[in-house]
Amino acid sequence: MRQRWRRDRDGRRGWAAAPVAGAESTRYVLHFAQPAAAWPDALPVGNGRLGAMIFGNPAIDRVQLNEESIWDGEMRDRNNPRASEAVPKIRELLFAGKIAEAEALATSDMFSIPRRMPCYQTLGDLRLDFSASGLTPETKVEDYRLELDLDTAIATTRFRCAGTSYVREVFSSAPDQAADAELMLRAKTAMERLPGFRITRDGRLQEWPEDYEDQEPGHRHISHLWGLYPDDQITLRATPELSRLSSVIRAAFATGARRVGD
Repeated sequence: MRQRWRRDRDGRRGWAAAPVAGAESTRYVLHFAQPAAAWPDALPVGNGRLGAMIFGNPAIDRVQLNEESIWDGEMRDRNNPRASEAVPKIRELLFAGKIAEAEALATSDMFSIPRRMPCYQTLGDLRLDFSASGLTPETKVEDYRLELDLDTAIATTRFRCAGTSYVREVFSSAPDQAADAELMLRAKTAMERLPGFRITRDGRLQEWPEDYEDQEPGHRHISHLWGLYPDDQITLRATPELSRLSSVIRAAFATGARRVGD
């Protein structure tokens, strides 16, 4: 995921990582006159593996991140092998006005196998604080516009404040399949300051920063198993006790239970 921004004062470019197009290149643009207040109002960007929802807040922007490996269970190919042969048949039925038959064929021969996906949790929220630039939640801005160009897949936030024009762009690069190098370095440095994995007083793999009393015995989440897969911070050889506790949680989800012990 990459973000690039530009600030102009009195018509002159102050600094920029890349030029920003001045005019809309297409009429296929989603645009709003205010930042997104809720998730359904945010604008999506993605490259098939890494995606995000852009909220466009001038002061403290929120980028809600998704990544394809944050799923319960194993990697699987859910493509329906009959889909390619079914498409022309479905089209024929639609053109013939046989809508119900077309829907039935699409359901059986085009929908994924299995139909539903496993449990999912988002990768997290990236919050960009621009207070160092004088932008706070109380700052008044003018000429605000949040837009998504459906041709370029670039989400853009534009506004003016105190004589300065701000343009921020967010896109997800398919060729790079990665975040900006500088951002990745900052994220790696921040992750090194995080506390390591811990075991609770009653012998569980600790899910939260503190060892809270278990309010719902047996109820478990899977986000903290990232250290097991796709990362390798939890291994049978290096951390056998953590590996054993991880297996208890994985076994519960593999059998369809959402509570350990069900």
